[in-house]
Amino acid sequence: MSFLITGCGKSTAEKAIEVATNGDASVDIDNNQVTINTNGSSYQAGGDIELPDGFPSDVYVVDGTITTSYTYEVARSYSIGILTDETQSELKSLYEEQMKDKGWSIEATANTADIVTISFKKTEERRVNVNITKDVTTDKWLVTITTQDTTDINVNSAEVEE
Repeated sequence: MSFLITGCGKSTAEKAIEVATNGDASVDIDNNQVTINTNGSSYQAGGDIELPDGFPSDVYVVDGTITTSYTYEVARSYSIGILTDETQSELKSLYEEQMKDKGWSIEATANTADIVTISFKKTEERRVNVNITKDVTTDKWLVTITTQDTTDINVNSAEVEE
């Protein structure tokens, strides 16, 4: 897809993505940003992106540049990527402290030299995962926050076939 965006020109790239999705996507490429909207979801990548509408206010967002954003409205799910100058250990401490202050509890933590993953839970239906990794292109830390809220989604497990 990046070849199409950079190599074919704006209108050709937009049309190519729309054709590749059988017309189910609306594509806009402007100021080094790509926005793709489909039925119930949207994706943005590029420059400095704003926090998506509806992003949960009780989820801590570190200061930095939001470079990616994905929204899936049906499942009330969001994912954002933030580049920041904070260190990995500072980010881990910040998220553990800030999320606790906002009423979240830590469900699981995984640490390696290259990545920290923290899973938070507020209720059985509300969860947040935070991944902290090194961005090799900028030498900054990339924080990826993924939220899930299934509070209003009715799923009857007896109806799901295995």
